[in-house]
Amino acid sequence: MPSTPPSGMPVATGTLGTPRLAIAAAFGVQGLLFISLTTRLPVLADLFDFDELALSGLMLMMVLLAGVGSVGAEAIAKRASSRHGLRSALCGLALGFALMGWSARGSGSAAQFVIGLAVYGLAVGAVDASTNMQAVALEHRIGRPVLPSFHGSWTLGGIVATLVALASGDAIGWVGAFALCGLVLAVATAPFIRQDATVADADTTSLGIPWRPILLIGMGLVVFYTVDTATTAWGPLYLASDTVFQDPAHSASLYALATLPYLVATLLARAAGDRATARFGPAAMVRAGALVGFAGLLVRRPRDHSSWRPATPTSPGPCDRSTGSRSWSRRSRPSSSVASPCSSSMPSPTDWNGATCCDACIASGPSRTSSTCTN
Repeated sequence: MPSTPPSGMPVATGTLGTPRLAIAAAFGVQGLLFISLTTRLPVLADLFDFDELALSGLMLMMVLLAGVGSVGAEAIAKRASSRHGLRSALCGLALGFALMGWSARGSGSAAQFVIGLAVYGLAVGAVDASTNMQAVALEHRIGRPVLPSFHGSWTLGGIVATLVALASGDAIGWVGAFALCGLVLAVATAPFIRQDATVADADTTSLGIPWRPILLIGMGLVVFYTVDTATTAWGPLYLASDTVFQDPAHSASLYALATLPYLVATLLARAAGDRATARFGPAAMVRAGALVGFAGLLVRRPRDHSSWRPATPTSPGPCDRSTGSRSWSRRSRPSSSVASPCSSSMPSPTDWNGATCCDACIASGPSRTSSTCTN
């Protein structure tokens, strides 16, 4: 059935099937690479000895550079087409991911990883903006909502990444990272839409700027991406934290469990999003989604019935000599220059890799002296 794009020339929807698949593939590889990275953040944190503060700084750097990349994609779309910006951004995405994968060989290179993450951040912002421009252009030509299903392609790519992590753990290494980069480069050659969506020229000077809806949508996006990033990026780190759980997850296959349920639920919602938006309208869908999301944030993990039990002061594991408490990183090494109840005069206080690190001191608190802190 033909539809009428903004230019006024009818376009048969059947002729848009190939560009639609190409755009969906671009969304898919973006989700595939992002979730492949986040499910391995605990492994990378251990490899490079990154603590929570360092990881927060790196994630902030990536987000800020992604904003720069999005602005760059807009500039390219104005001068040429989002198609050109998307292809360039996909090549940058592959480059950044390849650098990060190569940095994880052997003992690893933290500097190379940071450079790769910076390149990836710039590229992922440009890919995100360009894919959405392409999706909007296609939506205008088809004449009905299709953005939710495109975002579902991103989620599907993420689910594939989590399933690979569940099946292989961290076994794929840098070779797997290079294979993913080859897939991204293949998608970059796909036939995207040549011309972006346009509107007829009109005098809009008297319309003004609708700040109220712009601010409301902007605040909604900020909240959404805060929750979304907290789940997809920090979820695996949460499961790996020995300050939260007595027996934290210890492999990349288990880290993926923090992301998979969220992605499956997201995919189900987005799969029905096209028809639901066409039937109920975008405003109703935003309100319904906000209420469901708010209800989900109110749910708390039951402390006494979790597969990973919450950490208690008596649990074995790495110790922090300055406080007698457990440290965040499983690879951390507390400073030996700080005096504490867990002093070096104890019979066995130096097993920092986990088994018996001054449990008696931790059980009784920092007031216990080294003379009474014995086996």
